[in-house]
Amino acid sequence: EPLRLIEMGDKQRYAQAHSVWQYKADQFAASKTARTKFAQNPESLLSSDEDIPALLPEPEEPVALRFTVSDATSQKLVRLCAKRPRGMLAYFDEMNSWVNKLCSPTSGEDRSAWVVGFESESYQMDRVHDGESHCENFALSIYGNMQPRVLEDNFTRLAADGLLQRFLPAIPRHDKTRIGNPIASGVHAPAWENTLRLTYAMPPTHYTLTPDAYSAFRAFQVWYESRVKSERLISSSNEFLTAFCKITGLAGRLILIFHAIETPFASTVDADIVNRVIKIIREYVVPAYRHVFDGNGSAAQFDQWVMEYVIQHSDQPRVTGSEIKR
Repeated sequence: EPLRLIEMGDKQRYAQAHSVWQYKADQFAASKTARTKFAQNPESLLSSDEDIPALLPEPEEPVALRFTVSDATSQKLVRLCAKRPRGMLAYFDEMNSWVNKLCSPTSGEDRSAWVVGFESESYQMDRVHDGESHCENFALSIYGNMQPRVLEDNFTRLAADGLLQRFLPAIPRHDKTRIGNPIASGVHAPAWENTLRLTYAMPPTHYTLTPDAYSAFRAFQVWYESRVKSERLISSSNEFLTAFCKITGLAGRLILIFHAIETPFASTVDADIVNRVIKIIREYVVPAYRHVFDGNGSAAQFDQWVMEYVIQHSDQPRVTGSEIKR
């Protein structure tokens, strides 16, 4: 809702800018027509370059402020983002239809466009009928709700190119359901809207980590490298490993978001934010990835792993249960 309010507040600015653009576009069209008529006149062959009517510069059409999109193909999405370098949010109340488009071989949907959009990179799309579309900063966020059955039926196809593993899953827990305690409507809405408006109004800003924050993040990277080796040792699923190998980048994004919310005008990021994000990664994100991406992975293969471990260490006098546990 706050994003829609910001969009609505831009309508007057866009209307005025579009009116000015229309006037300049008419001037450009008139100068182009005058030059065409001059070129069609045989006497123009005897004229000098100074006699050629001036061609006014073609004005750039203004773009309405827009943050969200809820139903668009990848081709349309690239065109929308090409004019909006800030990026866009693809919001799906129910992701079933979107998943069907991505997984159907007959839909013609370009899955790579959605993957590249997550990375926020330059993107070039070429089509026979529609020509080429270039987006200098193709930046895309995706948010939506997916039913467990939809995820189960399309899991393999969604995870084939790493698209699914780029999502941060938010998993409802049935044992945590309870009767809520409603608060007055709109208590926190103004603060959240102010945060979004402040972030939108800020210029491009470069942040750096304090020495303590840098040390904390380096320690997290050391833990990550050690954990990757352990996950490979216990034969974690490829889907889980693909998601797990992206957590350092995810941590960096969350650190940036937390800092932009709490202290956007500070040029340095302190260690407290870094440590809190690392705690979220280790205590929530990794278990959530395990639940979503490794349901039939290493846990189901544990008996096989124990057997292989014993065979690999059969040259030793004994293998203890504590060693296997570690």
